[in-house]
This record gives sequence, C-alpha cells and structure tokens, in this order.
Amino acid sequence: MKSPTESDAPRHGDHEDPPYDSGVPPFIEAGAFDFLPKSADPVTEVPDIVAEVEPGDPLTERLEAILSHSAGPDVEFRTLFEEPPWFLRIGEILLSRRGIGSLTSILLHLLLLIALAVWGITVRSGSRGEPLQAGFSDEGDISMFDDLGDDSSLLDFTLEDPQPDQQSAEYLPDDNPQNRLAADESARGGAVPDLSELERTMGGLDAGGEEADTPAGRKATSGRTAAVRRHGLPGREGDTTDESEAAVEAGLAWLAAHQLPDGGWAFDLTAPDDNGDEGECGGKCSNSHATSGANQVRNGLYPGRMAATGIALLAFLGAGYDHRAPGLYRETVEAGLRYIKYRARQTKFGIDFREAGERYGMYTHAIVTVTVCEAYELTDDPELKTLAHDSALFIVNSQRDDGGWRYEGAPDSNFFSYAPGDTSVSGWQMLALKSAMSAGFSCSPEVFYKAGFFLDSVQLENNTLFRYMAVTRESEAKMWGTTAVGVLMREYIGWKQRPKYMKQAVRRLSGWISEMESNWNLAKKGFDVNRQGEPIVAEGRFRYNLYFAYYGSLALHHAGGSAWHKSFAKTRRFLVETQSRGEVNPHEKGSWLFYDRYMNDGGRLLNTAMSVLILETPYRYLPMYK
Repeated sequence: MKSPTESDAPRHGDHEDPPYDSGVPPFIEAGAFDFLPKSADPVTEVPDIVAEVEPGDPLTERLEAILSHSAGPDVEFRTLFEEPPWFLRIGEILLSRRGIGSLTSILLHLLLLIALAVWGITVRSGSRGEPLQAGFSDEGDISMFDDLGDDSSLLDFTLEDPQPDQQSAEYLPDDNPQNRLAADESARGGAVPDLSELERTMGGLDAGGEEADTPAGRKATSGRTAAVRRHGLPGREGDTTDESEAAVEAGLAWLAAHQLPDGGWAFDLTAPDDNGDEGECGGKCSNSHATSGANQVRNGLYPGRMAATGIALLAFLGAGYDHRAPGLYRETVEAGLRYIKYRARQTKFGIDFREAGERYGMYTHAIVTVTVCEAYELTDDPELKTLAHDSALFIVNSQRDDGGWRYEGAPDSNFFSYAPGDTSVSGWQMLALKSAMSAGFSCSPEVFYKAGFFLDSVQLENNTLFRYMAVTRESEAKMWGTTAVGVLMREYIGWKQRPKYMKQAVRRLSGWISEMESNWNLAKKGFDVNRQGEPIVAEGRFRYNLYFAYYGSLALHHAGGSAWHKSFAKTRRFLVETQSRGEVNPHEKGSWLFYDRYMNDGGRLLNTAMSVLILETPYRYLPMYK
C-alpha cells in the first residue's frame, strides 16, 4: 500500500445600584403617610438618643436623610425608632425601583403563559392514528397547508378513513381508465400528447421565506435559465463554467438513456420495468446490478423505483427542463412525472409516494415530494397541484414528537410519534417542505419550531456538529453528512447569516471539502491512503462522501461569501475531472461511480443524479441570504 510522507470578560461594578436614587425611601417622597393623624408639632430635630449612636450608623443616616428632606407638617412619626407597619414595608419594597421591575417582569411572564396556553388549545399534537392539524383557514377548516391561490377546488376531495396501518388504493386521475401500476403507451416512446403552454408566474416565496439578492418577486427556482446557467446569478458570476455545464448535460444524457419504457428509472440497471420490458442499458454499464461494498442492501441495489425516478427527475428539473416548455427532455420529464402520478397513494394523512413494504420509505417520499413540488412551481400544472400539496401534508403528519422524522410514516403500524427522529431523514423532509412553500403553499410555524427542537437535541459544539440521532455517539468523520444537513436545516428554520456559530459551522464544512480535495490529489498520484493513514480508495473507486458534498454545497450556497466560492470551485473541479468520458466503456459516458458507504446502494444512477444536482447548485435555488 502506497502512502504519502507525513509533514477576560468585562467586570461589573463592585457596588450595586441603590433601590432608589435620592437616598429617601420612595413612600416618603410620594406622601404615602397622608392617611396618618395630623400633628401641630412636626418633627424638626433628631432626639438626643441619636447622639449616642456611632457616626456612620445606618439608622443615623436614615434619620438625617428624612429630616434634610423636610417631612413637613402633614407627617407625624410617632416613634422614630419604631419599625413601620408591615403594609408600609411591603409598599416600600413594591414601589422601589427594583420592586417595580420585578413586578413588571412577573406580570409580563404571566401574560406570556396565558398567551401560550390559549395558543396551545388551537394546536393538536400529532400521534399515531391521528393526523396532525393546526392553523385555521378563513372558512374555519383546519389544514397545515393553505394554498395561496384562489382555486381551492382541487383540494376538496374525499378521503377514505382506513385504519392507521392501512393505505388506500393508488391515486389516479378521474379521467384515467386504467387502474394498474403502469404509465400509458406514450411513456413507451409513442406520441406525447400536445399539452398547451401555461404562462409561467414568477411571483412567490423563495426558499428562505424572505427576499433574496435577486430580482424581486421571483421564485426559488427562477435561476434555472440558460443565461444564469451560462454566467451565474447576479453578483455570483463565475460559479458555473463551460466545463461544469458540459458535465451537467452529459450526465443528463446518460440519465435519459437509462429511463425505462414505462417512464420510470431503477437503481438496478439490469431490471425491467413494471411491465416486464427491458431498458436500453441491460447491464452494459459496470456495477449495473450490484455495487460491492453496499451499506444496506447486500445482495443488490436498492429496489425502490419511485426513489430512483424522483432523484433522476430532480436532475432534469434542476437544469430547467420540465414537461411543459419545448425542450430536449420534455418527453423524458413528462413520462417520469406520469410514472409518479399513477403510483401515488391516497391516505387520510395525505398523498403517499412510498412503495409497499419499503423499509426506508420516508426517504423515497421526500425525494418524490421535492420533485413534484418543483415541477409544479416551474409549470403551474394544475394536475400536480394536489399531489404537491398533499404529499407535503403527509410529511407534516409524519413528524415525530421530538420534531424529527424517521423511516416510518404516519399510516404505518410501527409508526410511534414518541420514537426519536434522525437527522438524515429529517433533512430530506425539510427540503420537501421548503419546496412546497416555494411552490406557493404555506406551512404552520409549529412544524419548524419542532424541527428546531430536534436540532437542539442532536447538535454539538455550538451547532457546528450534528449527530445522526440524539441517542447516538459518532466520531467527527461520521458526522460530515449529518452536520451539513443540520446546518442547512438551521438556515431553513431561520439562522441569521453572520452570527459566530454560523461562521464556525461554515468554516468546518469548508475544511472538510478541502480535505476531500487533498485526498483526491493524493489518489491521482497513486496513493491509497491519506496523510492520516486512512484509505482513500476502495475496490478501485475513489472514496468520496457524495452525501456530504450534496448537502454541504447547498448549505454553503445559501451562506454565500468566500467560503462558498472557494469550496464550490473545488467541488466543481473534482466532479468535472471524475466524470466518465466513456473511454473504457462508451455506455458509461457522462456517469459517475464513487465508493460511498451511504450511496453504494443506489449505484451508478444515484451517483450520477447526485453529482449533476451538485453541479446545478449555483442556480438550482436562489440563495436565501442577501
């Protein structure tokens, strides 16, 4: 094995401020004794007994202060050395400056508690078997998501009321005569229906819920234009290059060539479609059926076709290709969306995109939800409106009590809301919810409050590290991906741009990207391990944390600044260099295949789609911060 050569806080004052400024108790200044009997002989001198008191005694000072301020004829002190009545002592305390401040604080806290109690009555906590609901619409109906448009007819459909562990039949349009898991013949290469063009609206929310440094009123996806792809966003010119855009197009061409006849994709490149028809690849690419070193699926690649279809479509949408506008991949995207639409399942918790028996189904559901929401935002296609709305609603109803998400969804018999969530699954759900908001739907703040509590439970070192779960303990090297997810979620929830903790988190992400670049430079020189003696090559493939690169690029993109520009330049250069040129196997041209324990299950298809999405980062979403 070849290895490289080793190479004080400011202090407060010592004395506290007095409870009053003048040296005289406030109740005397305020005439609080007006109710006492009047006397013709007011006190004007200090009695002789005072002379026997040592100078500097507090009592002497108090008497002198009282006399010097002329108590006046309306006040009679029966006995100067007598303790005042209890009610006067209480009055002195309450009317002092400290007393007023304490009383004000108590009243404000009481009002806050009352307000929280009233608000809590309107929010029902989600649990297994009961959809989470909050937020009242104008009509009085309860819904977590309220469409911002005027047409709500598409949202009024009746749901069956199955048992919590059951799902209803597939979601199919009313005018569709088929009730089977297959797209129609146009998805098999036949004529695509001539769909009328819809005028694209550019108004809406950006991903951060606030105006970004882009033309006013644009959506989060409005950077997906030819001009921006060529030059970059205003103020961020240079984030894209001719080489990186050529790599994007080559990756999309490979993905299009591996679409199956029914319109969907599969991670297993040897698998037929749902109707038994073979795809174009048929195993021509290496590692088509199984990627050795897989993390979860030991005997092959992940079988979920909905997940494969969703992630492949995201790559096309990320470059601005949709199913409405004339373009190179219009039919490709249309067939893929049709595949998804005919396999969606309707439940009382919302639209469910998971496949039957899928263990990691909430990953699939979130990926497909992002896909549908982005396609709806790009085109305003009314056929996608309900799918986008109700698939996001399914995510809301599947949130755990700790604010996170896990593999199971609300309808599952093994879904327990009190079970903890994990950072990885939660990151995809947050991406999906933000995509829904960008598409024009609103979401209850409660969802994000709870997500913030979840992040509190998994964060370490002032939010610069995030664990997989609150109950797990991992080394820093195993927290790269989850930390990038945590930082991105914090940005979505409302992190400000410049606080110290965000700068520290960004610095950490940038450092890890530099470390991966350093490992790649060593691998190009023939080294198998890095300077720390850690393996950087496995089974002939470079070890690359693709999962971290995806989320890290998104988090740095939104943070902006020099850290983003320098880090993405390294990532962009690496992906351009590692893309297959088809020299060994022409059928692999345009694809990627790394060794990543978190991505091995998805094989070449997942590696390629994720690499394309990373290269699209500069224009895929508008940055949240100015």
